[in-house]
Amino acid sequence: ACPLPQERVRRLRDALGEALRIDPRHADSWFYLGLALQAQGDKAHALDAFAKATEFDPKHAEAYRAKGRLLSELDQFEEAVHSFDAALAIEPRDSEAWFRRGTALDLLGRQDDAIASLDKALGLRQDFAEAWAARGLSLRNAGRFEESAEAYTKSLEIKPDQAAAWSQKGFALYQIGLYDEAVACYDKVNAIDPNDFEAWSNKGILLY
Repeated sequence: ACPLPQERVRRLRDALGEALRIDPRHADSWFYLGLALQAQGDKAHALDAFAKATEFDPKHAEAYRAKGRLLSELDQFEEAVHSFDAALAIEPRDSEAWFRRGTALDLLGRQDDAIASLDKALGLRQDFAEAWAARGLSLRNAGRFEESAEAYTKSLEIKPDQAAAWSQKGFALYQIGLYDEAVACYDKVNAIDPNDFEAWSNKGILLY
């Protein structure tokens, strides 16, 4: 969704504050207040608002998911996984939550668990380009470079304009000795983003 203008966010926050003054146990109002606070950069109070939403409605999967995303932004990955687990206990077919959970697990160094979570997301949504790319990164971090390149290929078939995915695929191909194919990947990065220093540098090293 497109971000709301800040003046509208301020008015939204004020309206929800009044709603909660009247009914302080209204879970949806706490949830949307959390989103408004997050949009204003007030992450600590946004977390508190999401916690209130789930306190008053323990089945509020959206609030658990939003809290998990925000915790990931704050590098609190263990807590983020717990929040995604809570969301998935309510809505087990939520591909976005499985995806976010997988990326958090990868950042915790738990690559096998991350890949399993991303596989859940992809089982629900085969055309999920970001999940394929995240799977490629987890496989790379696990040292499984051939599988990593295959996952990036899947991602790029769906969404070919991802400079980062082309770059990561190039790195994986380099690791398994496919240098010409890796250079071709960096060519793709340069076509999408001519100012990507790392792609130019890596390509230069491969061409040496």
